[in-house]
Amino acid sequence: IEVPKGTALEFSGVNSDVSVSGVVGSSKIQTVNGHIQTKQLGNDVSLETVNGEITSVQNNGRIRLNTVNGEIDDKGSSGRIEAEAVNGEISLQSKATEISVSVVNGEVNMLLDGTERLEFSSVNGEISATLQNSPAPKISASSVSGDLTLKLAQATNARFNLEANAGGDIENKLTGQKAEKDKYGPHRSLAFSLGQGEGSIDMTTVSGDLTVEQL
Repeated sequence: IEVPKGTALEFSGVNSDVSVSGVVGSSKIQTVNGHIQTKQLGNDVSLETVNGEITSVQNNGRIRLNTVNGEIDDKGSSGRIEAEAVNGEISLQSKATEISVSVVNGEVNMLLDGTERLEFSSVNGEISATLQNSPAPKISASSVSGDLTLKLAQATNARFNLEANAGGDIENKLTGQKAEKDKYGPHRSLAFSLGQGEGSIDMTTVSGDLTVEQL
């Protein structure tokens, strides 16, 4: 199907694979058992599948990606991204300024360029995030029974507040400071700053490990 470039497109299917490219009016794509492939979409982009994979390439605008029992692979998108997966994996190579990621029973790997605001959470999963060209990011992260790893540039300017509960641990590879353990209970915490502390990085875990390190 060919439509004018500025068209607002909406598609809903059950057992359908969908491929869409070049539509910048807005796109809402839903399928139950199928894969979704998109490229160079614009404005408001919503992609959702239950049993399938989502491939998002060079999209721009407000982008929402959601899968159950599948994978999300985003490359080169910009704007604002929200990605959620249950029983799946998420891979982002993005220049989006704002990103929100959530995973349950899965893994997330993010390579981000210039991201200013980042939120990510995990339940029974692991998340690894690498930020470059983001001198003072605002980051909020949490996990339950999962590990979080954050890799930052050496020139990062931010305040750090890290907390681990119920047997979790904190590994700081940015400075020589160590986490403090409560006298009573399995709680650990660590607070420190790099530069003038203009950005903010808050990370918490229950029964998981937190790691911050340099690129």
